[in-house]
Amino acid sequence: QLLPTAVMEPSQDEPAARDRVIDGVLVLVAAVLGAVSLASSRAGWDAWSLWLDVGLGSVACAALALRRRHPTAVAVLALAATTVSPLAGIAALVALFNAAVRSSPRALAWIFALSLVSNAIYPLLYPDADLGGYWGTMVLCVLVMTVAIGWGLFARTRRELVASLHERARRLESEQLLRVE
Repeated sequence: QLLPTAVMEPSQDEPAARDRVIDGVLVLVAAVLGAVSLASSRAGWDAWSLWLDVGLGSVACAALALRRRHPTAVAVLALAATTVSPLAGIAALVALFNAAVRSSPRALAWIFALSLVSNAIYPLLYPDADLGGYWGTMVLCVLVMTVAIGWGLFARTRRELVASLHERARRLESEQLLRVE
């Protein structure tokens, strides 16, 4: 059931329930890991900044539930939120991966450009001396975002390959049945 073709060709009720469980787990994991990131970077914030961060991060995490139907929109939303919200960081990674799997190449190029802009702004707002200041944080963020997109492109290619192999096997099987008859 976890093979890519099972995801691409769902049966009646099983995958819908499985997809909802996966979506729920992803939202929960993104929220928990984002909260850990928020707690570690929260020193010296005023109440308004904290509420803004929690609001934007919560919206980005909740939007992950819509990532299958609207991958580009969810990625843009999560990247915009992660510009000012550490809570939205993990949600942005999941959204980037999903956009790489499901979006068109042109949309993915725009999403990657937006991730570069977001990564350029974030270290200005949250400087981290442990990572080497602005450039260290910028390099780490771009590296992590690039890995998420690359992994998504790999998953997309694998999914397309498995689907084409299954289609070819079905076609060869039907041709063989015609020959036997």
